[in-house]
Amino acid sequence: KKEFDPLVADNWYSISRSDVLPFHGGKELLKHYNNAPWRAVMTAYPDVPFKPDNFKGYKAQVMKKRSGIHGYWTDIDNVRRFFDEFAQKRGMDPTIADNWYSVLREDIYKAGGSAIRKHFENSHRKAIKEAYPELDLDLSKFNSLTKKAWLKVL
Repeated sequence: KKEFDPLVADNWYSISRSDVLPFHGGKELLKHYNNAPWRAVMTAYPDVPFKPDNFKGYKAQVMKKRSGIHGYWTDIDNVRRFFDEFAQKRGMDPTIADNWYSVLREDIYKAGGSAIRKHFENSHRKAIKEAYPELDLDLSKFNSLTKKAWLKVL
């Protein structure tokens, strides 16, 4: 059997709460890290180049928790990360300005980004513009109709 090397990121990605709980202090450790074993691992080994998305349960927990974390959306890196994931799921390149102009508010909400609007004057367009300053987005080019309005037009 191969010896476990704690400095190899791939060795940690499958860790779950049930792996931690049986150990003495496991419950307290999980409580300290908001029931996220991946947080404990990343804190314990800060020099290991972890890819958080690879941790079991990371995406689900982040999606569930992020809108409830005070100040989460005020950090533009979190907003950018959300839009990067959003673009990836839609199969679009987030670094091409024209790709953003057809994105509707409802699309952002359905993807879990409804809380973003509170931090950008109720505008997903302003959030996208601020997340991608290098694109020099033109707010007037964004589609301002909702899906419901589009259905009436069609």
